[in-house]
Amino acid sequence: PPFNTVRVFYLPNTKTVRDFQEVVTLVRSISYLRYAFTYNAADAVAVRGTDDQLALAKSLFENLDAASATASGINDEYRVSAGADEFVPIFYLTHATTPERFEETANRVRSKTGIRNLFTYNAPHAIVLRDTTENLALAARLIQEQDK
Repeated sequence: PPFNTVRVFYLPNTKTVRDFQEVVTLVRSISYLRYAFTYNAADAVAVRGTDDQLALAKSLFENLDAASATASGINDEYRVSAGADEFVPIFYLTHATTPERFEETANRVRSKTGIRNLFTYNAPHAIVLRDTTENLALAARLIQEQDK
């Protein structure tokens, strides 16, 4: 498919350059975007991709940036395309009090489910995955069990 659409997103709520870069890397990877260019001074990222890729990127950027502002978020799920059994949920862990515990949970979910498209955003303790309904249901159960 042609990658002829370019969008610029602003992430004003990311508190550090590291947080900004972490969100951009996560969104670029989950959305399968080949092109993403950051401008740290303005908290801006320009991305180029298909309309479907950019719709997913928009949803993720908005959700994760809002979570950066409040230090918590609302679990959300995005359907990649109509008719496809592929979803991108965001899980916000509320009881992962240390970075180590948060990463331990993410690693456990990755190893038990085999989901390769699993990325974390440390500031709001967000885990973002991309996979089928069946694998995501197992991941959701594991996250719920671990986040107590």
